[in-house]
This record gives sequence, structure tokens and C-alpha cells, in this order.
Amino acid sequence: MGRTIKPQRIKRELGLSNQDFLKFKQICRDAQRIWRNEHPQSKWANIKTPWGLIPEPEIEQVVQLVWNKGVERNIFRAGGDNSYIKRMAIQDRLQAIRQNWYNNHRRKAEKLM
Repeated sequence: MGRTIKPQRIKRELGLSNQDFLKFKQICRDAQRIWRNEHPQSKWANIKTPWGLIPEPEIEQVVQLVWNKGVERNIFRAGGDNSYIKRMAIQDRLQAIRQNWYNNHRRKAEKLM
């Protein structure tokens, strides 16, 4: 994991208010769920696949899904600045969400043991 995932840095890089950042976090969770449901055989949908082994095209497609949902929810501008920095900030948040998904899954499995 090359970059440190800090919510305040992500919020700043995306230029979001506190309220919009809350919407953004929910959009990322929704995008994670949507992608897993629509592409159950993808590396992204496999909880055992580490972040570094997810193909870049899959990551970019989920980032684009987040961007599109953000435009729909009016936190990003249609045709707005979808720069490298913003794409990386979205990617960082998605990575944190996948890590949280993995940790929750692991905790549930440990409780069943």
C-alpha cells in the first residue's frame, strides 16, 4: 500500500465539504457492493484477492462508477476535473473500503469458529 489512506487528505484532494464527504463515503460503499453483485467472478469481488492483485482496469471501472454516482448526487461536476489526483483519492477510499470489508468478513469468520 504505497500511500497512506487518510480521510482528511482524501476529502481535501476531492475538495469536498463535510456533508459531501459523508455522501462520498456512502457512494464508495455502494459502488463496492454494486460491482461485486454485477461482476461476481471478478478479482474485485473475491474477498481473498489483495488490493495489489486486482487488475488496474477493474479498479479504474469502479473509480469511474464512483465518479458517475458522485455526479448524480451532485458532489462532483459533470465534465468536471477528473484529474489523476482525484482518481487516486477515490482509489484510496475504495482501498480502505475493501480493507474494511475484508476485516469485517474475517471477524465474522472468527466468531463462528
